[in-house]
Amino acid sequence: MTGMGSCAITAATRWGLDPTAVRSERCQTATMAAVKSEYTTILAGIRQLPDSRTKILFLTGVFIVCMCSLMLQIMETRLLSVIAWYYMAFFAISMAMFGMTAGSLIVYFRPQLFTRERLDEHLAWIAAALAISVVLSTASLVSSVVPSTVTSVVMVLLWLKLIVSILPPYVFAGMAVSLALTRSPKGGDRNQRGDGDAVSNQPGSR
Repeated sequence: MTGMGSCAITAATRWGLDPTAVRSERCQTATMAAVKSEYTTILAGIRQLPDSRTKILFLTGVFIVCMCSLMLQIMETRLLSVIAWYYMAFFAISMAMFGMTAGSLIVYFRPQLFTRERLDEHLAWIAAALAISVVLSTASLVSSVVPSTVTSVVMVLLWLKLIVSILPPYVFAGMAVSLALTRSPKGGDRNQRGDGDAVSNQPGSR
């Protein structure tokens, strides 16, 4: 590997390229490969855990996602009562319901993208996106001010900003909960969840 790296740097120098850039690109490629390998190893380790332990971890993850969504909703009701009006708490509740419904519909109408075989991978990146969006949503909401004496156009833009700031975390939460309940055998009985496959297999459904 060292000989190949020296040859690459020598060729880059001969062709007029920056050897530092070549070395940096090689380091980035190696880092990405290492991260991907580590991610694959972690997923493989999770799949090899006993069923009981895997189910406990799965249900714990679902509980944490739901708890974070509820805590975020409560916090946003307090923030909106400060930056706008006290009765705007209902606005946060409406956005939470709308966002989680939108996330569930994304999973429902895109079954080819969210397959059972890649459930762990989808839940992993959705949970990461949820964590990031919570931070960005809170920062954007804290920096927002809704004055009472502005023109109608400015008021509409301010409300659109609030909607865009509040909505994303709940969309990811809805996607995570929907996947957990409809794609995983650890989420409970399929007939109780109203899974489409289970309904189609019932007598008289065809």
